Amino acid sequence: MKRLRKKSAILLIIFFSMAGISCIHAVRIPFIRGSLNNSELFQKNYGDKPQTLILATIPEDQWKNVTLKKWNFSRTTFRYTQFDNVTFDNCTFDNITFLKLIVTNCRFINCRFEKCTVASGKWIKCSFTGGSINTMMFIPYEPSGNDYWYSWVTWEDLSFESMRIEKLWPHKRSGRWDRPKLTDVELVDCDFIYMDINDPVMRKCFLRGNHFYNIGDGGIHDLVIEDSSFENNGPYVWLGGKFKNIKVCEPEGISLSGKSENIEIRQTKDISVENVRNLTIEGPVNGYVLIDNGTDVKIGEVNGDFSLRGNCASVSVGKARSREIELSGGTFRNCSFKDMECKDIDISEAVFNQSTFLDILIKEKIWIRKTPVFSDCSIVNFRRLPEVKVFEYSDKPAITYLFPWESAPGVIK
Repeated sequence: MKRLRKKSAILLIIFFSMAGISCIHAVRIPFIRGSLNNSELFQKNYGDKPQTLILATIPEDQWKNVTLKKWNFSRTTFRYTQFDNVTFDNCTFDNITFLKLIVTNCRFINCRFEKCTVASGKWIKCSFTGGSINTMMFIPYEPSGNDYWYSWVTWEDLSFESMRIEKLWPHKRSGRWDRPKLTDVELVDCDFIYMDINDPVMRKCFLRGNHFYNIGDGGIHDLVIEDSSFENNGPYVWLGGKFKNIKVCEPEGISLSGKSENIEIRQTKDISVENVRNLTIEGPVNGYVLIDNGTDVKIGEVNGDFSLRGNCASVSVGKARSREIELSGGTFRNCSFKDMECKDIDISEAVFNQSTFLDILIKEKIWIRKTPVFSDCSIVNFRRLPEVKVFEYSDKPAITYLFPWESAPGVIK
């Protein structure tokens, strides 16, 4: 095996030499290390010239204030290496292991990362512009012996712009990402289940095939995302933060907690959104829909439980076929509910003002803990079957209650 690796390395050296690219093998690494103390000399002899470094181990040197142009790193291990204020320009990292690196104030311009492993270490205040990351594994580093500790990969204040990031995979709880900024980034098939991500900002991003459901074993905290799209992430997208100008297509469902504005959702199974302004849900939704405090909400069709809570204004529902409908605990102003059928409806502590009810049918139970108020509403064919009973609480017997438009239970005046 060693002979084969050596032979392969020789062939690569010959190939790159014929191509006019300097090839640095392990025997030449001491020369590079010796020139790192003189950044001008290093830049002249190495930095400005395309280089290829293969089958090597880079020890704990400090690379500082230099630029590497068109360097190709292949099957190489960086071990305890420090990079400070280094620019990587059109570089390639192929099958690289980054072992407990300290990387600060570095710039990666049009760089490509392929099948890399990041084992512990800290990357702080670095920028990635252009290029791509394809398959990067995050793992903790556990040194043997008496000095046992468990160290995460920590990324702090990193920015990513105009690039594709695919298959970021943390091993268990091995990664921490603080204050990342992503602009015009395509984020594909990444696994964030066991990664702690704090205060991320995403703008003009496209997210597809990623895993975000991470309650208990990590999480994405205080996310800010604008002018972006979600598509086929899962198995269930559960995010909290601030969302603006977002398009969503999530077949397995989505939950957005926090504050949302200008949201478009289509082809989704289960939906939960709170504190939202200008939300459009294209039907049919074959699952539940829960809106908590919404303004300017348009819902096409719901084939599942439907819940509208808190203070809502200008909410319209085109059609609903539900086991249970909840319109409770707040004020509903200028809302429109049409073509809705359900077994149970909960209208406890609800105040309806200037709202429209058209073709509503209740089949089994009505829940009223406090008498609802209908003020200046348009009500047409809002009815219940005669056998429908009204309850205040599940452990108490049914009560007698008539809607303002009824002369008897199930009989419209």
